Amino acid sequence: MRTSRIYIDPAEHGGLAATMAQPDRQLQLTGQTAHYLATVLRLREGDSIVLFDGLGSEFEAIIGAGSKRSLSVQLQNETPGLQPSPCRITLAQGVSKGDRMDFAIQKATELGVHRIVPLLTSRCDVKLDEDRRAKRLRHWQQIAISAAEQCGRSDIPEILPFTQLHAWLDEGHRGFILHPANADAAQLNPMAAGIAEPCLLVGPEGGFSEDEVDAALKTGYQAWTLGPRILRTETAPLAALTILQWQAGDLRKTSNA
Repeated sequence: MRTSRIYIDPAEHGGLAATMAQPDRQLQLTGQTAHYLATVLRLREGDSIVLFDGLGSEFEAIIGAGSKRSLSVQLQNETPGLQPSPCRITLAQGVSKGDRMDFAIQKATELGVHRIVPLLTSRCDVKLDEDRRAKRLRHWQQIAISAAEQCGRSDIPEILPFTQLHAWLDEGHRGFILHPANADAAQLNPMAAGIAEPCLLVGPEGGFSEDEVDAALKTGYQAWTLGPRILRTETAPLAALTILQWQAGDLRKTSNA
């Protein structure tokens, strides 16, 4: 049976390395984490789990005494976690309705993206006030955490605040804009562009406007098409990220060496 991996927020416990340095190596888990381990996974005293805090290492741990609301774990061994992708990709994803954004964030995390920007564009139909934006960001960060737990990542992609496209372009990032209708878009080799930390711009359901594409091209982005088919807003980043990570070597690694 696969050992469960659980993310521990370093802000709450001071980091797992600090706990490992304590004589008893004991950590008290409460709230949703304790409930998940005891009720959802039905783990009991003596069972093994793996903990990580997004700082690079993982820690084998043994569940101790406790309840559904609070239980103790004892750290056993520290091991090197899965190394991040050598290609530090930023996904700037046009915000979309329903669960499309959830899906894109989940799969981008599995594919090793470094950070994700919820992008507001002229054709974005999602209207949220500041309170709902904050809730949505927390929701997306939890999706990224859950995906990292499942896929074996030892780091957590950062979910940046909602950002207007033109404000993002003004920051001077370089990368690629997916726009199949652009006559100049090419099925290029992204790695040949020599961009160490590329940003991938993906539009919402209605895509980018011509003015937005022109603005991105003027700031140094390269137009990129993935072929003759029009991909949905949640499918396009998966295809593009797979190509980028394959060319970077991340999807061909078989060990941490």
